[in-house]
This record gives sequence, C-alpha cells and structure tokens, in this order.
Amino acid sequence: MKSIELTNSGSINSVSAVADLAEQQRIKMLSPRKWFKGAFSISTDKTLLNTHFLFSALSHHDSDKRHIALALRGSLCFGVYRNDRQIGFARIVTDLAGTAIIRDIYISPEYRFIGLGSWLLSCCLTHPAMLKSQTVIGWGSDASLFLMKNGFKPVENMPEMHVVQVHPHNVSGQHAPIH
Repeated sequence: MKSIELTNSGSINSVSAVADLAEQQRIKMLSPRKWFKGAFSISTDKTLLNTHFLFSALSHHDSDKRHIALALRGSLCFGVYRNDRQIGFARIVTDLAGTAIIRDIYISPEYRFIGLGSWLLSCCLTHPAMLKSQTVIGWGSDASLFLMKNGFKPVENMPEMHVVQVHPHNVSGQHAPIH
C-alpha cells in the first residue's frame, strides 16, 4: 500500500481535491435510479423501502431488527414493486472501487418464476456503483441455485459463496455480465 506524503500545502490541496471528487462521484453513483418492466418497477430509493416487508423477508437471516436496519443503511438497496407495493429486494455491500457483494436477494413467493429475480439481479449488476467491479460475490445459501442459474460459479469449500465476472478488462465500464 502506498503512503501519501504531505510535504507542502500543494500536496494537501491535491489530496483534498481528490477526496472532494471521490465524494461527488459517490453521490452521483448512489443517487436513486429506477427501472420499469410492465406493472413492475425497481428502485434504489431507500425512502420507498417497506421496513415491515424487509423485516419479514430477512428475519430468517437475523431476527434483530436493529441489525437489519444498520445493514440496510450501509448498503446499496434495490426494492422491487408492483403497483407501488414492495414485492422484492436486493442488498449490495460495496466500496464503489472494486468490491461488491450481493448479500440479499429476495422475491415474494407469489411473484417467483416469472423472471423478476433475474431482472433484479441484472439491474444490480449493471448499476453504476458496480462498474468498477470485475468480480461480484453472491453470498447466501438460500440463493445458491438462483445465482448459479444466472451465471455465478460456486466457490470451492465455501458453499454460501458464488462469484461472477461482470466487467473483465473493464475500461469503459459498459460490459454486460458473462453468462
């Protein structure tokens, strides 16, 4: 790891400028986005998330509502909606610089097997926050078959972890996932 030597005020100003630029890019990448498909929509606007739905959907992972709320606050969240009613959810943990972990992906049982989960995953993988990632980790035993169906490969000796190459040799950040 390189260290930054601050020997004069010019260096301090350039470090500050880089930090300011990085913060502007972070805000732009994380600004709410929306996708539409017939009567369904996906949004990254956290104000639309239904906490009762999320606590119910995620309670089998961790019944502590405070823990779930903290996880949501620190993640990139995708809500799936039908006529403004939440029916699905995905959560990504990312540093926006190359590391991305899909930690939760959920579609209500009555809406499964019609392609919404794959569409949600596609929206996650093509979100601007993912463009620097070459490899995305899918983490969760409940989604194992779903992730493999969508191009993720299991990690040997780690049954809950799957990976997919999404932007190999990424220069522009415009490549689609490899399936």
